[in-house]
Amino acid sequence: MSPDAGERLYHALMRPQTVAIVGASDDPAKTTSRPLRNLADSNWPGTVYVVNPNRDTVGGRRAYDSLADLPDVPDHVFVLTGADPAIEAARECSRIGVPVVTIMADGFVGGSADARRRMTSLEEVAAAGRTRVLGPSSLGVVSTSERLVLTANAAFSEPLPRGGGSSWRPSRVVPSVRWPHAARTRE
Repeated sequence: MSPDAGERLYHALMRPQTVAIVGASDDPAKTTSRPLRNLADSNWPGTVYVVNPNRDTVGGRRAYDSLADLPDVPDHVFVLTGADPAIEAARECSRIGVPVVTIMADGFVGGSADARRRMTSLEEVAAAGRTRVLGPSSLGVVSTSERLVLTANAAFSEPLPRGGGSSWRPSRVVPSVRWPHAARTRE
């Protein structure tokens, strides 16, 4: 990976300007409601799109039917759906040029033929190289320096301290992501 490509990936992952949440919910009892609420509670300054073809609005925001319907291509997409819709969302991310997609979905692990098929499909999206895939069991990403709380982790429902830290949950598809400059302070 070239230094420029690594820098673009880092920015899409940890310093995005636009994010989309696929499968977001209004129901505070559901895990799928947390990322939208966490972004609002942390006062993240970027643009947030919601994709949910079953709703007109989610969290007071317009809900789009698909990623292709968004006004622009998000830097980072967080998918909180079932396994097969998550695969389709990852494919759509690749088609429209989303740099990073994070997926939190069940149905990819285990010995069943369906689980193997699903994982293979997701690995094919990742191998195509247009979209970096984190998942399928990722809780999301957090960058305290950017106030980015794009996670379904309930622990982040508390106020977020400001600081220079960032974290992400590795997955089976992308086992780790490293940048030589990741520890440097914000410019």
